[in-house]
Amino acid sequence: MTTMLAIARRCALLLASLIVSSLVVFILLRLLPGDIARAKLGMFATNEEVEALRLQLGLDRPLPVQYLEWLVNAVRGDLGTSMISGASVGGELVAKSAVTLPLIAVASVLAFLVAVPLGMYAGLRRTSWRGVTVSGIGQLGVAVPTFWIGVLLITGFAVTLQWLPSGGFPVDSWRDTGEAVRSMTLPAITLALAQGAVLMRYARSATIDVLQTEWFRTARATGMSTRTALRVHGVRNVLSPVVSVLGVQLATLVVGAIIVESVFALPGVGQMLLQDVSQRDVIKVQGTVAVTTALVFVFGFVVDAALRVIDPRTRDRE
Repeated sequence: MTTMLAIARRCALLLASLIVSSLVVFILLRLLPGDIARAKLGMFATNEEVEALRLQLGLDRPLPVQYLEWLVNAVRGDLGTSMISGASVGGELVAKSAVTLPLIAVASVLAFLVAVPLGMYAGLRRTSWRGVTVSGIGQLGVAVPTFWIGVLLITGFAVTLQWLPSGGFPVDSWRDTGEAVRSMTLPAITLALAQGAVLMRYARSATIDVLQTEWFRTARATGMSTRTALRVHGVRNVLSPVVSVLGVQLATLVVGAIIVESVFALPGVGQMLLQDVSQRDVIKVQGTVAVTTALVFVFGFVVDAALRVIDPRTRDRE
């Protein structure tokens, strides 16, 4: 019963967060200086043309009415149409997500798989030169900008060795699987290195904390080696903060994906959003930001559920 109540509370919190975030996005875009209709038609449009477009877009109605209509349509899957191209916002968002979502997913998995073992090793060997070296590399990864990592990888693997393409994405998208994977390799590694460096620091700190606990000393006193005791009893305690940080990092991953897509000329959501902002396509920006924000909240909800499985202590605090 307690578990069901906890799930119900989290679902209610998720729903409230989605509504509030959509309202904030809607209001902030409406507070931008200038008139949306005038921005679309240009400075030489007559007042009659601007007023006619305002009526067509429904901009003459009160803001609460506009918001409720947009929210109801968004729940139905209709995010409106682009003010520039006239295409469906939802359709273009789905098409661009075929690049961005795999990029974020692959980068997250790579960052997690690399950061946790290296962070645990750095924690175990924190007093040796090997552990200090690994920690130093992690610190360097945090300090180096994401775009610079991408430029280095392009220089090394695309320009010098010519193993992988320096940018772009197949016109046929994932139907040309081999070329799509080649095009996604360097961007995914770039994003994974930038995010993995942060995760590795948390994994190292969590490992050191585990090594200093009484229950770990008790396990060592039974005859277990440090590595065995950590593998058997300490992995969950190390994973818990790392998974928490990974959930928080989703927003950073989205921003990082925008940078990476720009460096590697990937036709993803980030590139589309930058173009829409520069063209002041408010309707499209509104739908893109709202969906992106919703994904951040949903992913946080999933991470919270995963933590309840990894760390039973979170269930005890309900």
